[in-house]
Amino acid sequence: MIIGVDCGLTGAVSFIDEMEGTYFSVVDIPISQSASSSRKVKNEINPSGLREIFATIPVPSIAVVERTSAMPGQGVSSMFSMGDSFGVVRGVLSALCVPIVYVSPMVWKKHFKIGSDKERARALAISYFPTAPLARKKDHNRAESLLLARWYYENRKQ
Repeated sequence: MIIGVDCGLTGAVSFIDEMEGTYFSVVDIPISQSASSSRKVKNEINPSGLREIFATIPVPSIAVVERTSAMPGQGVSSMFSMGDSFGVVRGVLSALCVPIVYVSPMVWKKHFKIGSDKERARALAISYFPTAPLARKKDHNRAESLLLARWYYENRKQ
């Protein structure tokens, strides 16, 4: 299996067949809520739920994780949340001894010529994986996780 991971709180994890490049499954990142010292409830990735997702599939061969970075105009809080999500994904995959390949959004999106248009990403993922559950506009994160896995499938032999 090739695992594609879009790390955000609204991200997704997808699985495609390593030999055929065909769709296997895609699920949203599991989220849990925690209370901070200020009693404010916040969402975060649920590491146990993420581990359970990886445990349900045949032994994966590689995980492709989107490496995001700070962007101008983003708040400190949102950047910390993204970094925390990225760390949880890395930690769970590493604990399961799954090799990880990191790719920046600029690299994989340039490969597919989609830019930052989420609808173009979703349409392209539907063309590659017509049986994947991508019917809703909000499924763009599922689409991106599938395209991350597809990027690796198309570039691994180069």
